[in-house]
Amino acid sequence: MNEKILVVDDEPLILNTISRTLIRKGYKVRTAPDADGFIKELEREAADLLIMDINLGQMSSRSLVDRIREIAPEAKLLFISGGTPEADVEHFLEKPFDIEDLRLKVRRILDSE
Repeated sequence: MNEKILVVDDEPLILNTISRTLIRKGYKVRTAPDADGFIKELEREAADLLIMDINLGQMSSRSLVDRIREIAPEAKLLFISGGTPEADVEHFLEKPFDIEDLRLKVRRILDSE
């Protein structure tokens, strides 16, 4: 399994937990603590799946998604948040989430067309 995942969350504990969990499952995982770092990482190297906190503060999720679509239109997105997303999103996981739910959701998204 060489699938690449890029994760952005401004909560270090969540970022670390997601990263460790997915690395143990064989994914290549990179992380960013903010939207700017996330965009730089995405520009540096493509990813198969982008996991992103909806509420990053410095950039709206809509602006971030628009920027992502410019850089990596083929990337799949999984949104995570402590609240309900304001926009209609295809893949969403509400915090706090169960690690097994995260693993299953990631696999399902990566296996989808």
